[in-house]
Amino acid sequence: MIRILLICLVLAFSFDTANAHYDATVLRVVDGDTLEVRIDFTPQLFLITKIRVNGVDTPEKRSKCKNVAAKVKEKEMAALAQKLTELIAGKGTQVTISLLRFGKYAGRYIADVQTPVGNLAKELIKAGLGREYHGGKRKGWC
Repeated sequence: MIRILLICLVLAFSFDTANAHYDATVLRVVDGDTLEVRIDFTPQLFLITKIRVNGVDTPEKRSKCKNVAAKVKEKEMAALAQKLTELIAGKGTQVTISLLRFGKYAGRYIADVQTPVGNLAKELIKAGLGREYHGGKRKGWC
């Protein structure tokens, strides 16, 4: 509990998260636009958290489409988006996190993710497995 409080205090008062760049290691790919990472602030201070990739929305694994064919298609696209994210930023990949801020859902952060290949959001969009998203109501994939 003390460790969590310390991390929160450090994030709140010691870092300019809007302009900072943090080295991070990908622990796992949750879905096409969400990673679990370890962000190293100092050698002794780190944060393990989920990051939603800023600037992109990918199809959902749990499709809300009513039409069966559309639901199947969204799930297939979600799997492809996750595979591409795993290829670009899979487990153990060193990435750079910037523009780190709190998200509105599930305690995730939102951040730009720079991989050895390039900006993760731009790569997903370029591949046709994501579309630009900058907040607000998302369009469905149905």
